[in-house]
Amino acid sequence: MTISNYLRLIILLKVYAPRVFIRFAQGSRKGECHDNAVAENFFNTIKTELINQQTYQTREQSKSGIFEYIEVFYNKIRRHSTIDYQPPNDFERLFYQTMV
Repeated sequence: MTISNYLRLIILLKVYAPRVFIRFAQGSRKGECHDNAVAENFFNTIKTELINQQTYQTREQSKSGIFEYIEVFYNKIRRHSTIDYQPPNDFERLFYQTMV
């Protein structure tokens, strides 16, 4: 996915999110610990499933390994509890099909 596709997705989410009752975090306010829960869970998962299981010799190896993990496994195969145990690519495809 290119940067322009990510930007298009962000714009679409900001437009349609209120219609499907998705609330975006408004920053880190005191007492709102769940604002970053999904992001923190992602970083914990990637550390547990990939980074702590590998030894990288160079920065390029680590970038390549992390990119492959996210684009090949995490987004296409791994099921996520926050989106009804579907891979993100499947969830996104269904989301756009319902918008048409």
